[in-house]
Amino acid sequence: MSDKCYYVGVQKKIWFDAEAFCKNAQPNAHLTSIASAFENANANAVVVSTSSVSDCHQFWIGGNDIDQTGQFGWIDGRAWGYANWAAGQPHLNQQCVSSAARTNGQWKTEPCGNQNCFICEMYMGGSTSLPPTTTPSTTTTDCKDWFNRGARTYGIYSINPNGRGSFNAFCDMTTDGGGWTVFQGPIS
Repeated sequence: MSDKCYYVGVQKKIWFDAEAFCKNAQPNAHLTSIASAFENANANAVVVSTSSVSDCHQFWIGGNDIDQTGQFGWIDGRAWGYANWAAGQPHLNQQCVSSAARTNGQWKTEPCGNQNCFICEMYMGGSTSLPPTTTPSTTTTDCKDWFNRGARTYGIYSINPNGRGSFNAFCDMTTDGGGWTVFQGPIS
């Protein structure tokens, strides 16, 4: 699309916070959707030409299967069609899609609570200003917080129960609205 612009976020965020950052940039902005090999190559080229991406290995894009496991869609509502999955992907127990845009451009699914850099898309005609990079993220203290943010399938999510450090926790979103957790250890 000729009126589509990209913004590469080099500050690492969980998938939901990356989408919130994009939406705060302007009303029609989202994590990017990619409908063709041409669009995938364009997004990859923008990433490669962005300074300060050397610490970024994966980039959140707008693909997910949060609504129904195995039924991928784009956060902006565009139809899912093209995909550039890496070998062995997607893993159906991980809901959010990231791209290795800096290297081979292939996609994989990851837990939405992982922290990655991200790619926003926005369209010409809207504001070009972006929110400050110090935008505070929403704290997730337990699985219920993830449930309230839209997670509906079981999996490993990042939580910060005491404000002193994040942990990976298994959240069973199918029972009790995400009330059960088993800690897996600190996040590096």
